[in-house]
Amino acid sequence: MSQTIRINRGFLTIATTDFRCPKCQCLHTEEQYDKKLSRSEHGYIYMKCKCCRIEIGVTSDIKGDTQVWLKSDEKKAL
Repeated sequence: MSQTIRINRGFLTIATTDFRCPKCQCLHTEEQYDKKLSRSEHGYIYMKCKCCRIEIGVTSDIKGDTQVWLKSDEKKAL
């Protein structure tokens, strides 16, 4: 969740970039996915969790917060 702070002549928004795996709660930091995400043409990436090895999707929302989901849940939603 991002936090917005009022400063002189504007606002400063601090975004949350670290996330936990939706399955095992293993912590992932920005250094582990940022370069790949910034090069992505689609605005999202898939990566394997470093603990449970399940494939997860990673993207950034309009506020700059990281959003994560299980890739296996995509098939259920269709």
